[in-house]
Amino acid sequence: MRGRTSVSEEGETILPVATFLTSGQIVDTQLTVNCSAQTRATFDLNDSTWITLSAGTLPLWKALLSIANQHVILEEAITALGVTLSEGLTITFNPLGGPTGTYTVLLYGTIIDSGTPHVFEGASLGVFSRNPVAKRAVEYLRRPGSAAPAQA
Repeated sequence: MRGRTSVSEEGETILPVATFLTSGQIVDTQLTVNCSAQTRATFDLNDSTWITLSAGTLPLWKALLSIANQHVILEEAITALGVTLSEGLTITFNPLGGPTGTYTVLLYGTIIDSGTPHVFEGASLGVFSRNPVAKRAVEYLRRPGSAAPAQA
């Protein structure tokens, strides 16, 4: 898919939506011996970010965070392969602002691995930043009255 570029009121070139929505960043974090997290930023207009917590290679919980949904709480414990994600485990989206639209994803709560509890008090699952061109494009598209650039 290829889109046309647009020019903002300030005369800046705005890339087509497809140019920056298809690329993101992925951060893999080993939380315990048998539990890991993969955090995948999409950099769409809402900064949608997928977090998958896994026991080995088995996904246990997949959560979606964004600027519109900044807290996700596990309602019920999940256990598999000796790993328990405890009820109340919380993942948060924390906008840090700044010129690159930086945000961080944090984990709070308890994961039990082979009977040993591991308590997380704001463990980082990733820090994400847009590149400057994508940041300007998103700011432009978020302005009242703006519409997405036309797609060819």
